Amino acid sequence: MNGVSISILDEAGVFWDGLILGVLLVAGYDLVRVFRRLIRHGILWVSIEDCVYWIVCAVLMFAMLYQNNDGRIRAYIFGAAVLGGILYHLLLGKHFIRIISKVILAIKKQLKKAWKVVTMFLKNKFRIEVHNEDREKKENP
Repeated sequence: MNGVSISILDEAGVFWDGLILGVLLVAGYDLVRVFRRLIRHGILWVSIEDCVYWIVCAVLMFAMLYQNNDGRIRAYIFGAAVLGGILYHLLLGKHFIRIISKVILAIKKQLKKAWKVVTMFLKNKFRIEVHNEDREKKENP
């Protein structure tokens, strides 16, 4: 391999995995932030969500370390995850939140319109059936 040892390539692969994991973890928190924008809730639920988020982060980091590095903790892997998170935040974070929020709000708006059409249809249908029953009662006492 042109003088590059296999272990160096393995370590570079682990670094890359740490970088990607950092991006995914910060993107995951952005999804939590989008959820919070769409559905406002109090400090108790925010705290619970944060605890769940950090537990998931710890499990994912452990799983990545266990799978790629036989569970050995290396500082450069955590550094790679932090670097990945920072790069994501600086390059994509604001755009990701804005785009996802707009898409979800647009879907929510369309669902509200569809619900309005369905309820109007049901109200009109129910009103017609009630009026028909009233007429039948008057005609056939």
